[in-house]
Amino acid sequence: RRRGQDTTGVALREAEDQDHITMKTIHWWLRVAGYKNLAFFLSMVFCNRFLDVFQTVLLASWINDKVEHDVDDRVYMLQIIIRTVVASASIVITAWAASRVGFAASSAIHSHIISAILRAPIDKFFDKQPIGRLINRLSSDMRVADDAVPWVFSTLLGFCASFVIAEGYILRVLPWQIISLSIPFFVTALFFAYVYRGTAVPLIFANKFARSRVHDLQAVCVTSNVSIRANGMVQEFVERFNDQSALVIRCNFLSASVCVAWVQSRIFLCLTVLTTIFTFFGLWTRMPVGTLTIIVVLANNQMALFENLSHLLTNALNVLNALQRLARYLDVPQEPPSKLSTDPTMRISAHVQRSALVALESRGAEKDSCGCVAIHRKGDAAPLLLANAD
Repeated sequence: RRRGQDTTGVALREAEDQDHITMKTIHWWLRVAGYKNLAFFLSMVFCNRFLDVFQTVLLASWINDKVEHDVDDRVYMLQIIIRTVVASASIVITAWAASRVGFAASSAIHSHIISAILRAPIDKFFDKQPIGRLINRLSSDMRVADDAVPWVFSTLLGFCASFVIAEGYILRVLPWQIISLSIPFFVTALFFAYVYRGTAVPLIFANKFARSRVHDLQAVCVTSNVSIRANGMVQEFVERFNDQSALVIRCNFLSASVCVAWVQSRIFLCLTVLTTIFTFFGLWTRMPVGTLTIIVVLANNQMALFENLSHLLTNALNVLNALQRLARYLDVPQEPPSKLSTDPTMRISAHVQRSALVALESRGAEKDSCGCVAIHRKGDAAPLLLANAD
């Protein structure tokens, strides 16, 4: 914390460099989403990807049997139709499971955050937050939690499931010598992905900081446009806005175009060499045509998945940062509740005229120094207090 900063206050702008996701935030999202919903969603994702590869393997068996001898094509066509229907149903169920997880998580997040913000103190929270920061970022982060989180997580899980299942099938039909030869290529591809992450993450955060400053400039111009024009500061604010906008554009270009092209070219080279090795080995060992075709198709599908993975990682970082910012709202200081458990409970409220107080006192009521009349009734542990009101 900076020197002189209020330790009980929360300054979200000064803590912006701490938007990296933490395990506490991940556990919080998993808890509000529901472990049963997540388990069902995860099982459906793997089931969907397995059925996709399973019907592709059926095509390989059909081709192999067709090359060796005559077969009844109607049997294979019927099996393909059945597996396609089951795979389509699994896609629908997976989408429903993803929407269920997203709805449960976003509903709980919205209720918790709104409750925390409504009870936040004015001097320690609202007076320290820029208007553009609080309005733009909160609404944007909530929209990300509602829409982007289920899509990003389902896509990431789908990629992991497809990669594991497809590569598992390819390595299962190949001998151990080829499997050992493919390990350096996978390690090299992972190394390039790690270098891409180390370069893209700072650019994404720099883009986020620049956009935050742009939002703050917009909020200042909206609320203080008369003072800015009166003091002749229009050109200065325009130049500051252009500088921050140029920084946003540069960061977007470097992270979304340059870095993506760099990592895709190198990973595609590794996967292409690996696919070529698989193909030559299949031709050299006279592998069945159907099996060799499926290996080539699955390897090419992996390259198509990696093409979208770089953009997906950028979106995943933005989503995780949004969740971390939302989780920070739960740590803002809270105003004390309007009612405490130790507060006295009012059992009966009555309006008594001043002329009736004399009659109440004559019947045994006691009047204290504050003008309240205490009436002791039989069976009550505490007396009734009647205010001396008109």
